[in-house]
Amino acid sequence: MPTLSFSFDNGKIDPQGGYALDKWNEMILNTLKKYAIKSVLFSSGANKTGEPGKYVLKSWIDAGHKIENYTFSHKNFSSSNVSVEFFTSDFLRNDSITNH
Repeated sequence: MPTLSFSFDNGKIDPQGGYALDKWNEMILNTLKKYAIKSVLFSSGANKTGEPGKYVLKSWIDAGHKIENYTFSHKNFSSSNVSVEFFTSDFLRNDSITNH
């Protein structure tokens, strides 16, 4: 049997495609549920500290999907402007938000 993986990046909290956050998020989760697909949301935490961000994380977790750490600010680790210390701190900061 073929294997297919789905991942979603960042976990946007603003309207998408003309739909309010709750509507488009529900559309994605309902489609995944309809086809019995489990997915991974790679989430940065900078937009997850408020109610919309908490809603996204909780709705994906409640639907049985995994949340993975995309660092808090989603800086490019390969950049010469990002130190290992900054990346580590940014990762741990996000882990406290996205690790449920």
